[in-house]
Amino acid sequence: ALLPVSVRNMSTNKTRDIDYQIHSQADLRFHESTGSIVMTKGLGFSEPRLAQAAYDQMMTLPQYHTFGNKAHNKCIDLAEKLVQVMPTCGKSPLNKVYFGSGGGDSNDTAIKIIWNYFNAIGKPEKKKLIGRVRGYHGSTVVTTSIGAQPGMHQPFDCPYGDRFVHTNVPHHYTFGKDGETEEDFATRMADDL
Repeated sequence: ALLPVSVRNMSTNKTRDIDYQIHSQADLRFHESTGSIVMTKGLGFSEPRLAQAAYDQMMTLPQYHTFGNKAHNKCIDLAEKLVQVMPTCGKSPLNKVYFGSGGGDSNDTAIKIIWNYFNAIGKPEKKKLIGRVRGYHGSTVVTTSIGAQPGMHQPFDCPYGDRFVHTNVPHHYTFGKDGETEEDFATRMADDL
Protein backbone atom coordinates (compact mmCIF):
# COMPACT_ATOMS: atom_id res chain seq x y z
CA ALA A 1 0.00 0.00 0.00
CA LEU A 2 2.97 2.34 0.48
CA LEU A 3 4.36 1.85 -3.01
CA PRO A 4 3.10 3.95 -5.91
CA VAL A 5 1.14 1.99 -8.51
CA SER A 6 3.92 2.43 -11.07
CA VAL A 7 6.36 0.62 -8.78
CA ARG A 8 3.94 -1.95 -7.38
CA ASN A 9 3.03 -3.20 -10.84
CA MET A 10 6.52 -3.20 -12.32
CA SER A 11 7.54 -6.39 -14.07
CA THR A 12 10.70 -6.42 -11.94
CA ASN A 13 8.91 -6.99 -8.62
CA LYS A 14 10.53 -10.04 -7.08
CA THR A 15 8.27 -13.05 -6.66
CA ARG A 16 10.48 -16.08 -5.97
CA ASP A 17 14.06 -17.12 -5.77
CA ILE A 18 15.97 -20.13 -7.06
CA ASP A 19 19.62 -20.82 -6.29
CA TYR A 20 21.38 -17.48 -6.82
CA GLN A 21 18.68 -15.84 -8.92
CA ILE A 22 15.61 -13.74 -8.24
CA HIS A 23 12.68 -14.21 -10.62
CA SER A 24 10.24 -11.41 -11.35
CA GLN A 25 6.55 -11.50 -12.22
CA ALA A 26 7.52 -11.31 -15.91
CA ASP A 27 10.00 -14.18 -15.31
CA LEU A 28 13.00 -11.89 -15.74
CA ARG A 29 16.00 -13.32 -13.90
CA PHE A 30 18.33 -11.25 -11.74
CA HIS A 31 21.54 -12.19 -9.97
CA GLU A 32 21.14 -10.40 -6.67
CA SER A 33 24.15 -9.16 -4.72
CA THR A 34 23.17 -6.00 -2.90
CA GLY A 35 23.37 -5.14 0.77
CA SER A 36 22.44 -7.66 3.44
CA ILE A 37 21.34 -10.17 0.80
CA VAL A 38 25.01 -11.03 0.31
CA MET A 39 25.01 -12.74 3.70
CA THR A 40 22.54 -15.38 2.55
CA LYS A 41 23.55 -15.50 -1.09
CA GLY A 42 26.67 -17.51 -0.27
CA LEU A 43 24.49 -20.55 0.35
CA GLY A 44 21.99 -19.70 -2.37
CA PHE A 45 18.49 -18.36 -2.01
CA SER A 46 15.83 -20.63 -0.48
CA GLU A 47 18.59 -22.75 1.05
CA PRO A 48 16.91 -25.35 3.29
CA ARG A 49 19.46 -24.98 6.13
CA LEU A 50 18.79 -21.24 6.35
CA ALA A 51 15.04 -21.77 6.22
CA GLN A 52 15.24 -24.39 9.00
CA ALA A 53 17.48 -22.20 11.18
CA ALA A 54 15.07 -19.28 10.73
CA TYR A 55 12.08 -21.50 11.55
CA ASP A 56 13.76 -22.92 14.66
CA GLN A 57 14.61 -19.43 15.90
CA MET A 58 11.09 -18.13 15.17
CA MET A 59 9.68 -20.96 17.29
CA THR A 60 12.10 -20.17 20.15
CA LEU A 61 12.39 -16.38 20.26
CA PRO A 62 11.23 -14.60 17.09
CA GLN A 63 12.77 -11.23 17.92
CA TYR A 64 14.34 -9.44 20.81
CA HIS A 65 16.30 -6.21 20.94
CA THR A 66 19.84 -5.79 22.22
CA PHE A 67 19.41 -2.28 23.63
CA GLY A 68 19.83 -1.29 27.26
CA ASN A 69 22.24 -4.10 28.17
CA LYS A 70 19.81 -6.76 27.03
CA ALA A 71 20.68 -9.76 24.88
CA HIS A 72 19.65 -13.31 24.05
CA ASN A 73 21.63 -16.53 23.81
CA LYS A 74 22.02 -16.62 20.00
CA CYS A 75 23.32 -13.05 20.04
CA ILE A 76 25.77 -13.83 22.86
CA ASP A 77 26.94 -17.04 21.17
CA LEU A 78 27.58 -15.24 17.88
CA ALA A 79 29.40 -12.37 19.61
CA GLU A 80 31.68 -14.86 21.41
CA LYS A 81 32.47 -16.65 18.13
CA LEU A 82 33.25 -13.35 16.41
CA VAL A 83 35.57 -12.22 19.21
CA GLN A 84 37.49 -15.50 18.90
CA VAL A 85 38.29 -14.89 15.22
CA MET A 86 38.85 -11.11 15.37
CA PRO A 87 42.35 -9.83 14.67
CA THR A 88 44.29 -7.61 17.03
CA CYS A 89 44.51 -3.86 16.51
CA GLY A 90 48.06 -2.93 17.41
CA LYS A 91 48.65 -4.44 20.84
CA SER A 92 44.98 -4.59 21.77
CA PRO A 93 42.66 -7.42 20.83
CA LEU A 94 39.39 -6.42 19.21
CA ASN A 95 36.91 -7.76 21.74
CA LYS A 96 33.73 -5.74 21.34
CA VAL A 97 30.81 -6.63 19.09
CA TYR A 98 27.96 -4.31 18.18
CA PHE A 99 25.15 -5.76 16.10
CA GLY A 100 23.19 -3.71 13.60
CA SER A 101 20.31 -4.51 11.29
CA GLY A 102 22.23 -3.84 8.08
CA GLY A 103 24.97 -1.83 6.44
CA GLY A 104 23.34 1.60 6.65
CA ASP A 105 22.42 1.11 10.30
CA SER A 106 25.95 -0.12 11.03
CA ASN A 107 27.54 2.87 9.28
CA ASP A 108 25.21 5.26 11.07
CA THR A 109 26.10 3.69 14.42
CA ALA A 110 29.84 3.77 13.68
CA ILE A 111 29.56 7.50 12.95
CA LYS A 112 27.70 8.13 16.19
CA ILE A 113 30.40 6.20 18.09
CA ILE A 114 33.12 8.31 16.39
CA TRP A 115 31.32 11.57 17.18
CA ASN A 116 30.76 10.43 20.77
CA TYR A 117 34.46 9.55 21.10
CA PHE A 118 35.54 13.05 20.04
CA ASN A 119 33.00 14.58 22.44
CA ALA A 120 34.41 12.40 25.25
CA ILE A 121 38.03 13.45 24.63
CA GLY A 122 37.14 17.13 24.54
CA LYS A 123 37.13 17.68 20.76
CA PRO A 124 33.42 18.23 20.04
CA GLU A 125 34.26 20.29 16.95
CA LYS A 126 35.82 17.26 15.24
CA LYS A 127 32.79 16.07 13.28
CA LYS A 128 33.63 16.39 9.56
CA LEU A 129 33.12 13.30 7.42
CA ILE A 130 34.45 12.87 3.90
CA GLY A 131 32.27 10.95 1.48
CA ARG A 132 32.58 10.25 -2.19
CA VAL A 133 30.30 11.79 -4.80
CA ARG A 134 27.88 9.06 -5.93
CA GLY A 135 28.88 6.93 -2.94
CA TYR A 136 26.35 4.81 -1.12
CA HIS A 137 26.63 4.07 2.58
CA GLY A 138 23.00 3.53 3.54
CA SER A 139 19.68 5.34 3.61
CA THR A 140 19.63 6.95 7.06
CA VAL A 141 19.88 10.75 7.09
CA VAL A 142 23.54 10.56 8.13
CA THR A 143 24.59 7.87 5.64
CA THR A 144 22.62 9.55 2.85
CA SER A 145 24.46 12.78 3.69
CA ILE A 146 27.85 11.06 3.35
CA GLY A 147 27.08 9.50 0.00
CA ALA A 148 26.49 12.24 -2.54
CA GLN A 149 23.78 10.54 -4.58
CA PRO A 150 21.76 13.35 -6.21
CA GLY A 151 18.58 11.28 -6.24
CA MET A 152 18.88 10.74 -2.50
CA HIS A 153 20.05 14.22 -1.52
CA GLN A 154 17.46 16.50 -3.12
CA PRO A 155 14.26 14.86 -1.82
CA PHE A 156 15.53 14.71 1.77
CA ASP A 157 17.44 18.01 2.08
CA CYS A 158 20.77 16.25 2.40
CA PRO A 159 23.53 16.65 3.22
CA TYR A 160 22.18 17.40 6.66
CA GLY A 161 24.31 20.08 8.28
CA ASP A 162 27.87 21.17 7.57
CA ARG A 163 29.58 17.99 8.77
CA PHE A 164 29.72 16.34 5.34
CA VAL A 165 32.18 17.10 2.55
CA HIS A 166 32.52 15.18 -0.68
CA THR A 167 35.36 14.18 -2.93
CA ASN A 168 35.09 13.28 -6.60
CA VAL A 169 34.66 9.79 -8.02
CA PRO A 170 38.13 8.38 -8.86
CA HIS A 171 37.08 6.64 -12.06
CA HIS A 172 39.21 7.81 -14.97
CA TYR A 173 37.18 6.14 -17.71
CA THR A 174 33.98 7.93 -16.69
CA PHE A 175 35.24 11.16 -15.13
CA GLY A 176 38.58 11.83 -16.79
CA LYS A 177 38.85 15.04 -18.82
CA ASP A 178 39.58 14.91 -22.56
CA GLY A 179 43.27 14.15 -23.04
CA GLU A 180 43.87 13.67 -19.30
CA THR A 181 46.23 10.78 -18.55
CA GLU A 182 45.43 8.36 -15.75
CA GLU A 183 48.35 9.75 -13.78
CA ASP A 184 47.11 13.32 -14.20
CA PHE A 185 43.62 12.19 -13.26
CA ALA A 186 44.95 10.44 -10.13
CA THR A 187 46.84 13.60 -9.17
CA ARG A 188 43.69 15.68 -9.63
CA MET A 189 41.72 13.25 -7.45
CA ALA A 190 44.41 13.36 -4.73
CA ASP A 191 44.43 17.17 -4.86
CA ASP A 192 40.65 17.12 -4.50
CA LEU A 193 41.05 15.47 -1.12
